[in-house]
Amino acid sequence: LFIPYGANIRHHEGSDVLERFGLESRRYILFVGRLVPENSAHTLINAFSRVETDLNLVIVGDALYADEYKASLKASAGKRVIFTGYLFGEEYQEISSNAYLYVMASGVDGTRPVLLDQMAFGNAVLTRNTPANLEVVGRAAATFDHHNDEEDLALKLQFLVDHPEEVLALRMAAEERVREKYSWEKVTDRYELLYRELIKGRNVREIADQLEELIPLEPVPVMREVPTEIRTEAEVVRNG
Repeated sequence: LFIPYGANIRHHEGSDVLERFGLESRRYILFVGRLVPENSAHTLINAFSRVETDLNLVIVGDALYADEYKASLKASAGKRVIFTGYLFGEEYQEISSNAYLYVMASGVDGTRPVLLDQMAFGNAVLTRNTPANLEVVGRAAATFDHHNDEEDLALKLQFLVDHPEEVLALRMAAEERVREKYSWEKVTDRYELLYRELIKGRNVREIADQLEELIPLEPVPVMREVPTEIRTEAEVVRNG
């Protein structure tokens, strides 16, 4: 039995956080997380240094008792990398709402609420292709290779920097994914059904199929307009 985290689509304007850090809307790539080795900010910084772009990389987060690691990050970061420290409330919402792209670099598998949170802000997402991340994003995100992380991450970053139309499509897909699977209305419907049926004495295994009907687990695909002349025969037959 699986009931996911919830999130609602939201965008925010109004704080001075972009101006304070010298940022422009949609002109930076975003990382959010504690600055500890397992979250792989170093991998992203190293990959970003290989990308030809005038975008900034914004590192949102901090960590206690990790001074040596944080110092190594700042020593390896170029002038286009901006460290904000922790941001909360309106500042966090605004910096999340205005990113060009959000990168989930962590090498630790497991459900990451921040990944869903960034999708709900309407961000295009580039994530490490761990099983847990793929379960969250379905096909509504770009991915990089978990086992060849820095090199593949640099390649994917360069592609997305060079193809803003792909980034726009990913933003739309991320919002649709949240709307279809993770809206709090749908998540709370599942909890209500679960508790209601448990009170009736039904076991969890019997309830699972009903929960699946409320929020199907199959991924929401990134939709693309395929030129008619290169559509395969199978696609033509299937889609008319």
